[in-house]
Amino acid sequence: ANGLSGPMLDVGTGSGILSIAAAKLGLSRITATEIDPVALGVANKNARENRVISKINFREMIPARARYACVVANLTTSVLLELHETLLQSTLPGGILILSGMLKEGHEGVLESYQLSCHLLERREKDDWVTLLMKRD
Repeated sequence: ANGLSGPMLDVGTGSGILSIAAAKLGLSRITATEIDPVALGVANKNARENRVISKINFREMIPARARYACVVANLTTSVLLELHETLLQSTLPGGILILSGMLKEGHEGVLESYQLSCHLLERREKDDWVTLLMKRD
């Protein structure tokens, strides 16, 4: 959470791990989305067990007009490209966008499309995976 106090959006939350970690670091206005209803149930259960359920709003869809200081999206390259407009619109100017879940091979297309409205702060690589830390212009 490193100084981030604004609302956070976690797209493709899966087990809820990133939202739960953010809540434990002190963020309290977290929206976590997941289209898989089974995963959504697991994420809810995990948040309850970690006593942070009150800080996280779990839902299937990304809220249409909400804006966030931090957007994290752990998704495949193709989904990150598909959701490009939505994720950018969801990020406040000056906000942080963390894109992960991409294979190193082919991540350049994601970087190029997001760089139209963001600038790259950091690129992290581990094995075959890449994470991009970007700031919304």
